[in-house]
Amino acid sequence: MNINELIKQQNNLIEDDMSDQDAGVIENDDNTEETDIYGPVKFDDINSLLDANVTYNTMGIQIVSILNNLENGYFGIPGFQRRYVWKKEKVAYLALSIIKNFPIPPLYLYIDPTSKRKQVVLDGQQRMIAIFLYFNELTYVRSDNHINFKEVSILNREIRELENKKQKLEFESAMKKEVQAIGKEIKEKSAKLLDTYGMKRCHYTVMTDQDMGGSRNEMDISFSLFDDDSKTFLLSKNMDITIVGSADTKPQKTYANLFKLLNSAGKILGTQEIRNGIYWESTLYKELYQINEKNHIWRKIYGNISIYSKDMEILLKSLALFHYTKINEKEKLEVDFKGFSWAAIMDEYSCDFQTGEEVFLIEHFLNNIQNYESGRKCTKAIFEAMFVAYSILCREMDYKIDYEWLCDQAKKLGEIKSSKGSVEERLNIAYKELKEKLNEGKV
Repeated sequence: MNINELIKQQNNLIEDDMSDQDAGVIENDDNTEETDIYGPVKFDDINSLLDANVTYNTMGIQIVSILNNLENGYFGIPGFQRRYVWKKEKVAYLALSIIKNFPIPPLYLYIDPTSKRKQVVLDGQQRMIAIFLYFNELTYVRSDNHINFKEVSILNREIRELENKKQKLEFESAMKKEVQAIGKEIKEKSAKLLDTYGMKRCHYTVMTDQDMGGSRNEMDISFSLFDDDSKTFLLSKNMDITIVGSADTKPQKTYANLFKLLNSAGKILGTQEIRNGIYWESTLYKELYQINEKNHIWRKIYGNISIYSKDMEILLKSLALFHYTKINEKEKLEVDFKGFSWAAIMDEYSCDFQTGEEVFLIEHFLNNIQNYESGRKCTKAIFEAMFVAYSILCREMDYKIDYEWLCDQAKKLGEIKSSKGSVEERLNIAYKELKEKLNEGKV
């Protein structure tokens, strides 16, 4: 059996990536999302990679260079990919692996097609941030995915220098007032580190084997405890990185398919997380991300921000559907997209339409929803269809949509499927119902 036949057989076992999601309600379902994810890379994705103009450059890079490249902005971490989720204990054991020279999976980066210079983390974001935290002796109190590595490094160095100065003065039995002044400055800068970046300074420990008494002991492996020669040795250790480049006209598609392939053998990222990692600097994604994070009506409807970016996926999916929906000569809505699938529509829209010109429609729709405080859940299918209908009929108007009425429209949909015909059917139901409501003057 050749590789193509094997991939085909594998894909026969994979349902359409959105087939069970359209009928669901809009809510934060992070507790189930690790199993509700996209399947392994598909046959078409493999073919795209085989045809792609891709270059690879694998090399060893010293840890000190990784830290410097993060600080100077040469290595970029997508601003709204999966939030940093590693616990302090996991960072400590990654550090122990570095200390003991255990193998660590390579980091994958791609050449940013906009700058042609910056290299963006394709796979290994958690490990790269963990390395930064360990060698700077920092930990997260709250996870924030907007890390300004340069600002954090400068502030952390200032705190560390003050700590060393205070320790030296205390050892020399200096004047109490002078020690207190430095202590106050440390406290102020530490408060800034916490309030602005959600971080604090810390020590990293691991549990040792049981001693003769049968108990386990904690061993401090914090970087500052090593002597200068050992610090230099650790910072000079190499990690493997692979730099991926593409000369294709649409390199983002190539990187997205590569990301799927990298994740197919391990803990798989959702496709929206992959899109976030590829299109993170596009105007479309930046503006959509702001709406997803800041629009209070959307946050009330969806719930807490999704760790796995399912909330942003609904907004993107709605926008992409609107973009490819046309009104035919019979005044019926139809989806003008060859080879319909939700993943294909969102990928194509992300790749080709990065101006953000249509993003205001999402906010316009959300801001005109009223009575959304009931806690009732709207189905994704009717939300997306009604958004399209509203954006066609009310684009220049501030008509108010009653949220209860919006939720009730799901009763008219019948069986909800992800096929093109089913999507067009609910688009036309939403269009008809909203048009009638407009004519009655009750919206």
